[in-house]
Amino acid sequence: MQSGRIKKPPLAPTSGTEAKPASMRANVRILVVGEVHKWQARGRRLPEDRTMAFVEFHELDREMLQLCAPETVLSPVLCGSFDCLDLALRLGELGFRGRYRAMANGLPDPWLIRQEIAESCPGLDFDIVDLSEASGQRLN
Repeated sequence: MQSGRIKKPPLAPTSGTEAKPASMRANVRILVVGEVHKWQARGRRLPEDRTMAFVEFHELDREMLQLCAPETVLSPVLCGSFDCLDLALRLGELGFRGRYRAMANGLPDPWLIRQEIAESCPGLDFDIVDLSEASGQRLN
């Protein structure tokens, strides 16, 4: 297993016939969705923080979301394999109820993206964090 990456651990049997995810479920507070393999290939080190997990867009499914049970999902606004609307729609399909924050660096008009996601994914707690404006500020 690569450091900073989450893989689906084997399910631990319970006393009944049901199976529950391993103990990692309670530790993940932030799920970062992106092009993890490309980030690592470019020499970027992922934080080694037990409260964060990193996954590729195509890995995000109901089982992964239930396993991690994140409070917040982070992603870039746009990358080669998906954009924030794709992820917002996927999160809605999977019943995600936490916060989704898309990261950008100097978007010309983030209001348009916020509006499109609000119309396409009503009820999703979505916002864009402009990293060029966020330096020195606490992010919610």
